[in-house]
Amino acid sequence: RYGLAEMANKHLHNYREHARRLCAESLRVSIFASAMGWLDSAPWPEPKTNFYLAFLPLLFEVDEIKERLDDRQVWVSVMEMREAIRKVLYSRKLEARLIERVEAIAEPDPALVGSLRVE
Repeated sequence: RYGLAEMANKHLHNYREHARRLCAESLRVSIFASAMGWLDSAPWPEPKTNFYLAFLPLLFEVDEIKERLDDRQVWVSVMEMREAIRKVLYSRKLEARLIERVEAIAEPDPALVGSLRVE
């Protein structure tokens, strides 16, 4: 009852419950909880997790990830998204499909005339 495994399980349970409660307040925590399978879904497969972890620092400065993802609404320019997709994916066919989907959901960026952004 008081062994290391029991204490670890108790801390993990508390960590999971806190993460579930904070999901509504923090996009970053919500993404983490989804990846772990704590939000009524299976954990992300390893390739999806690796893609996400490789992709994220290409979109945001590493020092800004926490601040940017703590906002409930995060906008990224389509141009930055295209560059990041090209750096992460090796399949040109998959790259083209993903860029096409991103551009389909993009909207005009009011800050930059002629640019698009995605949430």
